[in-house]
Amino acid sequence: GVQEGKFKYNGDERFIDYPESLILEALSIKKARNQFDLKNINILFPDIRNEKNFLDLKKIISLNGIKRSINFKFYCEISIPSILFDLEHFDNNEVDGFVLNYEKFIKLLTFRSIIREGDHKIMIDIIKKISEICRRKKLDFLIYINELIPELIKEIIPLGLNGIIFTNIPNEKDIQFISEIENKNKDLFKKE
Repeated sequence: GVQEGKFKYNGDERFIDYPESLILEALSIKKARNQFDLKNINILFPDIRNEKNFLDLKKIISLNGIKRSINFKFYCEISIPSILFDLEHFDNNEVDGFVLNYEKFIKLLTFRSIIREGDHKIMIDIIKKISEICRRKKLDFLIYINELIPELIKEIIPLGLNGIIFTNIPNEKDIQFISEIENKNKDLFKKE
């Protein structure tokens, strides 16, 4: 189990220190996919700090018979700012894409509990850079957000992300707003 006391392990560090927890979670996903035919489940490696940690985790589950394939994707969560230094090292032979945990990342980046408007502007620049890297390397890029931030949505939809994941169900007004932005940028969503 996770060590009690002074330190709390999260994400990749927890799985590196306690690989049995990663194996248990990955085998549960494999069972759900195979036994219950839930083929839309993929693996998101949480709180990845760098490429080496991701490759270590991938090796742990690979040794236990869990392999990435065209129908079973591996994603890295971007929630810890240090991963930005390693994004260029990842390629589509080792990972299918990235999921940015917006709220967690911005709080760790700014080290504030209350986010300021200027912080969102910095995040938009970071999102643009990640999007450009993913597009060039042919990797998926999704953003996980807790609440609709209109200025953010206006800036990120034109980037042609693979998706925005909301933790709360958007209300009718929010859905209408997103639809309007998508319609203004519909050429971006056409398949080549």
